[in-house]
Amino acid sequence: MIFYFPIGSIYMPVMFGFAGLVTSIALIQTYPIWGFMLMLGLIILFMTRSGLELSSDGKSFRLFRSIFGLKYGKWQQIPFTVVSVLSKSYTESFYSRTNRSISDSNLKHEVYFLSSNHRNKQFICSFQNSNSAVEKAKEIASFCHLKTEKYNPKRISSRR
Repeated sequence: MIFYFPIGSIYMPVMFGFAGLVTSIALIQTYPIWGFMLMLGLIILFMTRSGLELSSDGKSFRLFRSIFGLKYGKWQQIPFTVVSVLSKSYTESFYSRTNRSISDSNLKHEVYFLSSNHRNKQFICSFQNSNSAVEKAKEIASFCHLKTEKYNPKRISSRR
């Protein structure tokens, strides 16, 4: 199973890519070497992805980076015991020149590997819909021979 991490905002890479493309075309006419180097850099930037890959037996995983479809990363045993769904609210605020704010809030349901005390976690994938996230968590848990639990971190005892 392969899960690609979100690239982030779609608008920023498109905007920078368009600006870089226009710049590289202008540079090709005046400085061909620098224009081609910028164009090559943009192609590499847009062809690079990262994610998490589970082995076919479900006992190991790797965090990988992919360039032109070639993946590299170190395989390691799954040190986690639980798969869980965490719901997070992401808020973006924009301010106008007159200091008026416009806020946009999104609720995302993210699937994580968790340790037994729920303190260590590894992001797997994200969904807009809670039911889809729960179904995927159950599928991953059965594939990796883990259990699903509600996120409930254990309290750390005070030392005083």
